[in-house]
Amino acid sequence: MKGADSLASQRITVINVGSSHFHEELKRQGVTTLQVNWRPPVELEKDIEDILKEVL
Repeated sequence: MKGADSLASQRITVINVGSSHFHEELKRQGVTTLQVNWRPPVELEKDIEDILKEVL
């Protein structure tokens, strides 16, 4: 498995989306990481969404 050996010897960078615990653990192990603080959008009921649009 020449390809697997080559890949295992390379330095990697991880883009982590979501859980900061995973990001922190990778950093602790010396892995270069980029943390993206993303959360899925909140789904609002139509009437609440309309009220918020008027207020904001």
